[in-house]
Amino acid sequence: MWYNSLITYKQNLQINARGRGICWSCFHPHFSDEEFEKAVRYCRIRGCKVYVTMNTLVGDREMEQAAELARRVSDLGADAILVQDIGLLSVLKRIVPDIPLHASTQMSIHDLAGVEAAAEMGLTRAVLARRRRRT
Repeated sequence: MWYNSLITYKQNLQINARGRGICWSCFHPHFSDEEFEKAVRYCRIRGCKVYVTMNTLVGDREMEQAAELARRVSDLGADAILVQDIGLLSVLKRIVPDIPLHASTQMSIHDLAGVEAAAEMGLTRAVLARRRRRT
């Protein structure tokens, strides 16, 4: 397990970030729904959380596929979804209201004002940008 908290779920969808498909943290090859469900059980037995990354910009033509993936991973037991796209965030808040949504590092949040803005948008956690100034 990667830091005992992260597994990723990747489907063969046409949504693309750097050529990697809809779930862009590709630490593992493609998961089917059944494999993802098994992975969730594996994590639960070991006290791990399952965070699914959807941290890229999603176009209008891709939004329905992204929404369907979010429904599936929520139904299959994911603990949270990390997002970058504010439009996707708006959709996810409506269609999967019970799953926590986290701000991805791709949102480039680097200070308290950004964290507060993320909280106002309904995000429950913010992963700070990798490149930030130390103050």
